[in-house]
Amino acid sequence: MREQGVVVKSDGGVVTVAMAAARHEACKTCGVCRASADGRQMLVDARCEKAHEVGERVLVEIPGPGQAASAILLLVIPLILFLVGIGLGRALLPGEDVLMMLLGGCGMGIGWGIAALVDRHIRRSPEHQPRIVEE
Repeated sequence: MREQGVVVKSDGGVVTVAMAAARHEACKTCGVCRASADGRQMLVDARCEKAHEVGERVLVEIPGPGQAASAILLLVIPLILFLVGIGLGRALLPGEDVLMMLLGGCGMGIGWGIAALVDRHIRRSPEHQPRIVEE
């Protein structure tokens, strides 16, 4: 997503940019931006290669996760671990359906835990941070 904004704070290689408040549907759940004190603008800290002056207009690119990667991370991995848990339960405890389903649920929970850790790592990586693309 690319959004026009105005530099409100410049600190070396990172600038704070003010943009119009939540014009995109993705703004409701992304978590990259934060609301200004008056709530009329969204603020984002973006990487930049050169120094910018306060008041300068810039174009900020906010990368989003790929849809295929998100689907695999949130759906496929927990489903596979659910099935592995059921398979282990069937092999280790034949005839105990409740325990088999419990192991499957634990596998799915582990899958979602892995997804949360990978998501945290991806959000902190430099290539997924907002950056100034046109100066």
